Amino acid sequence: MKILKTIKLALVALAALAAPLLLSPAALAESHSMSAEQDAILAGGTWTNQGGSTATFEFQASSQPGTYTVSGTYVNREAGYLCQGTPYPLTGIYYSGTLTISFSVAWSNAAENCQSVTGWTGYFGNNLDLVTQWNMAFDKGTSSAISSGKDVFTYK
Repeated sequence: MKILKTIKLALVALAALAAPLLLSPAALAESHSMSAEQDAILAGGTWTNQGGSTATFEFQASSQPGTYTVSGTYVNREAGYLCQGTPYPLTGIYYSGTLTISFSVAWSNAAENCQSVTGWTGYFGNNLDLVTQWNMAFDKGTSSAISSGKDVFTYK
């Protein structure tokens, strides 16, 4: 009985070692591609959206598995909005398991205070494009409001 148990454990260990060798070439390529994409994202850098605004990200591993804190700056260049041309701090969270991110900016720095905040939530897709939806909360003078939109950022 003891010998059978030992053989069974050895077979389980051997199967675990051999599993990567049994993956199809497509599965291996996808695994490698995901790793290369993940490495590129975690290297940080600057992404530019369709309006010319830039988000620069830095990633730091957090205590949650597969999760990273995000810090960096956002420079708004979107026509029709205030608080343009200077960096504003951004903070957020990135989950590597699904390549998803959420980050926010409070529109106040030494140059200007627009008394508003914006939050983006999205995912890294093909060619490291960052597809997001955003909500901006602001004061209209007599009441508060929320504006929404979509941005696609491209790695630069």
